[in-house]
Amino acid sequence: MRAVALALLFLLAACQEEPSKFLTRQALASVGRIELVIVLPLRGTGITLAPFNHAFQSEMDRRRQLAAQVDWTMRSVDFRSSLAAAVTQRLATLRSVSVAFERRVITVPSTAGMNEAFDRSMADAVLFLDVIRYIDGSGLTLKGEAQLFPRADRLKRFRPQPDESNPTAPGNAIFRQTLHRVVPAATIDYGQPGQLEAAIAEALDNLALQLATLLDHGT
Repeated sequence: MRAVALALLFLLAACQEEPSKFLTRQALASVGRIELVIVLPLRGTGITLAPFNHAFQSEMDRRRQLAAQVDWTMRSVDFRSSLAAAVTQRLATLRSVSVAFERRVITVPSTAGMNEAFDRSMADAVLFLDVIRYIDGSGLTLKGEAQLFPRADRLKRFRPQPDESNPTAPGNAIFRQTLHRVVPAATIDYGQPGQLEAAIAEALDNLALQLATLLDHGT
């Protein structure tokens, strides 16, 4: 479990390395069809090692218990389908651009997996939404990183640092934003039957709303 937690911390640090980027208004006007690819980790709910408000061991035990409760609840929640449905519904309301969505889910968050999904797409651009969940001092945090990579030639001119050797290289993203939503620890510990499921559903919808709002921003 400690190794999983450490790996999660490294993943969180890596996600913070790349700066956020909005779609330009010109890019928004040029986007046609986007394919949504949701990337989910193979493991369940992770645990961060800090910050701690109590003794290390007691806090670790508490976070393990919360993570176990979340994973148990996830047995009755189709996380990937619920997330995909929420994102599709929210993005269908975009005002600045009309987008037709296809969606797939991959569970191998790797460059090779992303490139394979990118190469198979027939859309103008591919939107990767990488979502992880972990227990920290606040409760259950859902964190998503959204990146849009162009396939159509008319969109490739908006790449900030083109890299022809790797279509999903960071410099090829024409949109990148990080999303967060927290389900309080009290909801996990003391919630009524069905309350945690409802809180997770609300959190997924909120992530989708954040994504739609940021995509529709335009600069």
